[in-house]
Amino acid sequence: AMFVFRITEVWFRTNAHVAFMASFYLKVWWWWALLAVDVVYTCLAVTRYGGPERSMRLTLLCCAPSIFVDVFYFVESPYRRQAARRLSLALYVRNAFVGLVVLLSVLVAPPHLAASFRAHPRLSRVTFLSILLYFILRLFLDRVSNNDDDMY
Repeated sequence: AMFVFRITEVWFRTNAHVAFMASFYLKVWWWWALLAVDVVYTCLAVTRYGGPERSMRLTLLCCAPSIFVDVFYFVESPYRRQAARRLSLALYVRNAFVGLVVLLSVLVAPPHLAASFRAHPRLSRVTFLSILLYFILRLFLDRVSNNDDDMY
């Protein structure tokens, strides 16, 4: 289940950003804004919730893969579990924000902005499927991990 979740997470994150940028690239000057906000938020979350390790080198080392996946979701170390859960929650909020922005940019955007996204039905279907599948798997894994935590 973890492998399928990781593949789905990378698929969702890549699809969401590609769909947003491809849809708005020629229409607005801020087509890159979602990715920029994503990177800044991820770096701030790792800096804020990263635990006692405060070196800039370690923060950047943790930020780079966290832009694509939530590397803190499956941390089992009892010493780092609390910081990992806080970081994972912050990255989950980020993923919810990205998914919501992509969905709203297509559903609520003026027709002249959303037209390029709607003109590529395969891209839109794959993007919606990846968003839906990511959140279903995440909720399933949260439920399973909460049941496992109750056993100890």
